[in-house]
Amino acid sequence: TGGVVLILGETGRNVAAGLSGDLAAIVRGMALGGGMGMSEDTAQRMRDAGLWHLLAVSGQNVAVVGIGMAALLGAVGASRRSRLLGMGVAMGTYCLACDGGASVARAGLMGGLALAADLGGAPRLRWHALLLALAVLLAWDPLSVDDPGLQLSFAAVCGLFVIAPPVGRWLRGWLPGPVADLVAQSAGAGLATAPVLASGFGNLSTVGLLANLIAVPVAGPVVVIAIVGTVANSLWAPLGVLLAVVGAGSIIASIVGGWVVERVGRRFAMIAATVLPVLSMTAVGLVPVTWWVVLMVTVQAAMVTVWSVLAVTVRQQLVPAHEFGRVNAVFRWCSWGAMPIGAALGGVVASALGLRAPWFVAAALVLLAVPVVVTAGDPPPP
Repeated sequence: TGGVVLILGETGRNVAAGLSGDLAAIVRGMALGGGMGMSEDTAQRMRDAGLWHLLAVSGQNVAVVGIGMAALLGAVGASRRSRLLGMGVAMGTYCLACDGGASVARAGLMGGLALAADLGGAPRLRWHALLLALAVLLAWDPLSVDDPGLQLSFAAVCGLFVIAPPVGRWLRGWLPGPVADLVAQSAGAGLATAPVLASGFGNLSTVGLLANLIAVPVAGPVVVIAIVGTVANSLWAPLGVLLAVVGAGSIIASIVGGWVVERVGRRFAMIAATVLPVLSMTAVGLVPVTWWVVLMVTVQAAMVTVWSVLAVTVRQQLVPAHEFGRVNAVFRWCSWGAMPIGAALGGVVASALGLRAPWFVAAALVLLAVPVVVTAGDPPPP
C-alpha cells in the first residue's frame, strides 16, 4: 500500500509540472485519467463538447508505456521474453499510478491479455480481449455496468474497432494516410460515445464530432509527451522539459513524415533532414530565448526521426540480408557509442566558451555531412 501511495504522489506531482489550474488538470486527466483539480465549469464544457472521454485512460496510454519500456530493454540487448515481462511490469505500475476507474482496468486488462498472448505465442484477438476484460470487470463489480466511465471506455473502443476502419478507408481517397486514420479514429470515438454521453449526462453535443476531429489527434501527442515528461521530470526537471520537446518533434515527424516523403522524394527529404538541423542549431546559438529554443529543438527532433527512418530503409535495401545484422550492430555501436563522448565534449566546450558555443560546434559538425548527402545521388527505389 505504501508503494502505491508513493507512486501516486510522485506521478501526480510531476505529470503536469509547470502548469496550473484547469490546464494542469486537463493534462493530468489525459495522462492519468479523471478530472481531479478541474473546475466544474471546465468539466461541464468538456462534457458539452463531447470530449470527456479524453480523460479516461485508454489503451493508447498503456501502449505508450509498454512500447517505451520495450525500447529501453531492447537498447540494452534484453531478450524478447524479458522485454515482454518488462512491458508488463511497466504497464502495471502505470495503471497503479492512474486514478482508479473502469477505463484504467479495461486498458490494463486488455494490455495484459495481449502480452500473455505474445508470451504464449498465440494470436491477438482484440474482440476476445475486449469482451473478456468486460466480463472480468462485471464479475468483480456487477453494479459497474451503470458506471459512465465503463460505458464511455468500452464504447470508445468499439467505435475504434467498428466505425473507424471503414471511415479511414474512405478518407484515404481524399487525405494522406496518417491524417485519414486520425480523423477516422476521432469520428469513431465521437460517434460511439455520443449515446453514452446523452444518456449519462443528459445532453448531446452538436459540435462533438467536429471537436473530436480536432482534439483526438492532439490527444495522442499530449499523452506521450506528458508520460515521457513525467518520468524524466521525476529524475531532473529540465530533463523532463527537454525530452517532452524532443518527443513532440518525433511525434510530428511520425504523423506527417511519410506523406511529406511521398510528395518531395526520399533524396530531397534526406537532404532536408541534414540541412534543417544545421539551421536550427545555429538559430538556437544565435537566439537563446526559451520559446525559440523549444521550437528549434522540436524541428531537430522531427528531422532526426525522418533521417532515421529513411537511413534504415536505405540500409536494408543496400546490405545483403545475411550481413544486415552485423552492419546494423556496427552502425549502432558507432552512433550510440559516440553519444556520451559528444556529451562530454559539449560540456567541455560550454565550460570554456559559454553555453551557446556547443550549438555552433554541433551545427558545424553536421554541416560537414551535407556535401556527402547532396552528392550521394538518389537512394534506391523502395
